[in-house]
Amino acid sequence: MLINYGFWTLYNPDTSIIAADHPWRKFSALFLKNEKEVDWYSIAHSRPKKMSGIVFVMVEQDGDVISIGDDAEAMWPINCYFIETDLPVKLHDKFNGELFITKVVKVFIPIPIVEGPPSSVA
Repeated sequence: MLINYGFWTLYNPDTSIIAADHPWRKFSALFLKNEKEVDWYSIAHSRPKKMSGIVFVMVEQDGDVISIGDDAEAMWPINCYFIETDLPVKLHDKFNGELFITKVVKVFIPIPIVEGPPSSVA
């Protein structure tokens, strides 16, 4: 299962409908929306916390996985895709739009240079 909730960016909501003396105006908050104009709070607060086998993943625009967690409300996918999945995923994996691809780390092990032919064993 993989649900991609889209790419999230910061925005400033219209506060003209809130009275100038309303207590809400004293607080500072971050507001995010995706490309479909869905507000982040509607997604974050709709997902149950710590669902068995489910993780939430933040993916940068280039596909790098930068955060994995089990509580959507604790994440802020600013300039990131937000994905819910039961697929195996690790930090720094690449997301290609459908799958998480584990980066292969190549390790260079130097081979000693031997001078001359190997000695024969008697």
